[in-house]
Amino acid sequence: MSSDAEGSGNDVPVHYMTGFELVQPVVESPKQVGVRGGRSASSYEWSSRAGHQDKQTGDYARATTKHAFSSGDTFKERSTGRVGYKDEHKETTTIRVGNKGGYSEYQVQERLRTVTYGEGSGRNGKGYNSNSLTQKKY
Repeated sequence: MSSDAEGSGNDVPVHYMTGFELVQPVVESPKQVGVRGGRSASSYEWSSRAGHQDKQTGDYARATTKHAFSSGDTFKERSTGRVGYKDEHKETTTIRVGNKGGYSEYQVQERLRTVTYGEGSGRNGKGYNSNSLTQKKY
């Protein structure tokens, strides 16, 4: 089998795909993390996969997507000391194409985080004031 890269001076493997075999998504049930600060915290994780493998040549292609969602976790901002609750969604997609000689992998990760600060969070239980760092009491 000749590849498009032959004769061009490139040693890049060329992969051919003939189709995908669909696989049922792997789904995990929600996991209850617990109650923190009067709010319930929970997390959910699930993933799905699809792939194809040519048993004669050893060529394969796989696509995997993983989702993770967490809600109600305590979050503390390092610079100001403010305390709040975060909700986060993370999605990771991985595509791998290869053969017996090696593989190429492409991965994309996206994350969305929302933090909600309550009143009275910050230094000494008072609302954070940026001027408090420069004020001096004598």
